[in-house]
Amino acid sequence: MSDEYCRILGLTPKKNPIDLAIVREIIHPEDREYVFRTAEEAIRSGERADCEHRILRPNREMRIVHSLGDLKKDSSGRPYQMFGTTQDITDRKRGEEALRRSQFYLSEGQRLAHMGSWAAKDLGIRWTDDLGIYWSDEVYKIFGLDPRNGPPNLEQYLAAVHPDDRASMEETIRMMHEQRCGCDLTKRVVRPDGEVRYVRCVDVPVFEDGVFKAFHGTTIDVTEQELLTQELRREQAYLAEAQRLTHTGSWAANFLTGQNFHLSDETVRMHGFDLSEEAIPFERFFNTVHTEDQPAVRAALENATRTGTNYDIEYRICRADDGEIRFFRSF
Repeated sequence: MSDEYCRILGLTPKKNPIDLAIVREIIHPEDREYVFRTAEEAIRSGERADCEHRILRPNREMRIVHSLGDLKKDSSGRPYQMFGTTQDITDRKRGEEALRRSQFYLSEGQRLAHMGSWAAKDLGIRWTDDLGIYWSDEVYKIFGLDPRNGPPNLEQYLAAVHPDDRASMEETIRMMHEQRCGCDLTKRVVRPDGEVRYVRCVDVPVFEDGVFKAFHGTTIDVTEQELLTQELRREQAYLAEAQRLTHTGSWAANFLTGQNFHLSDETVRMHGFDLSEEAIPFERFFNTVHTEDQPAVRAALENATRTGTNYDIEYRICRADDGEIRFFRSF
């Protein structure tokens, strides 16, 4: 047994042979049967013994080793000796385990966020050009594609894009290819089963020493957010139309600071202001109140602010654009 083999086992190197029973005890108890069974099977089959296992050094430190053993046979073919090597692979195995954990956390994070990552050396301009050198599992899942087939080429990719979005996507890819620029856009894709998903793609070009190397990007399934946004827009449109038909406006303001937090379109229109104006101050709205009604309105607002109670008042305004007098009820 070489000095290094002794050091791996945590033993003091010595010239005399080491009793196999000592080595047996150093092998991890859970791996012991497997190690000797591997050696016995190698003897029976005449094949090389090959196994990875744990050892417990005398100081109880655990290490992982890789052992190989070749048989020597006599003239009759009977094995009489095994010559082997043992390599300490603890650091490598720990590194591999750390990498696996990191990959798992990344994969799980992408799965939970419905976000995948990809990389491409180039985007190409021919239909047969591959669009990627790497797609994470979540990207394949978002597109409904089989990872075993690898990243799609340009033709296959565009075929997965919704027909109404395909031309703009093709133009974006062409611009990225020619100008080496990134993009941030949302498009629809149609999975093989016909399901439509909204997908946000964000990518950046990567340069090293001024030389273009690749595109790196993320693909995010934003279907739920997009559908909620569309529903919110519909509800806002219905509310705005209802206010327009009933000449009812809504608003939110801080009477003490004079800040308007929200002004519906109908509120702006009823007071005679231009919808294109931004951040119309509260005071400008108050100035549209008829001068004869301003004291009563101000008193009602101040009382509501001071006492924390509701108010319900009627008053006149003079529209800001044409001076027309209108009667208002505010509560």
